Amino acid sequence: MKNVIYFPIFQLVLNLCITHIDSIDFIFLGEGCPRDWSQFGFRCFKFFNPKKTWTMAELPRLRWNLASIHSDEENAFIHDLINGHAWLGGHDAVEEGVWMWTDGSSWDYTKWWDGEPNNVRRNEHSLMIYAYDTFWNDSPSYGEMGYICAKDLVGCLQ
Repeated sequence: MKNVIYFPIFQLVLNLCITHIDSIDFIFLGEGCPRDWSQFGFRCFKFFNPKKTWTMAELPRLRWNLASIHSDEENAFIHDLINGHAWLGGHDAVEEGVWMWTDGSSWDYTKWWDGEPNNVRRNEHSLMIYAYDTFWNDSPSYGEMGYICAKDLVGCLQ
């Protein structure tokens, strides 16, 4: 019975978003982030402590990826969530030196440690954030560490 009730409400909100998108900045379909996730702007973040390789941490998930970062404030916020070095969603696996985010967002901010990225041994193609500072490092994807994921708040954006 619950599905019968929720579907019409979802359909109504979806239609509202589609037909009135010119006059709507944002509609929330919920109460912010899920439990155990932390909100920054229009996204939710969560640190996962089981250590995994970058590839295993980035396996396709429902509506979330390893986190992308787009400002000093967001970088500091994410750093406060982690407990140990952590994977982020950046990589240059497609072309050496051309970094991109796994969520498809623009690579418009960096916080590299001095001398990074350096691609030591020509196999550092995955992005990590240091636990002891807010700086980034390129790292081999086979190392295991915790990871931080991000997902958009549910809703429709203009």
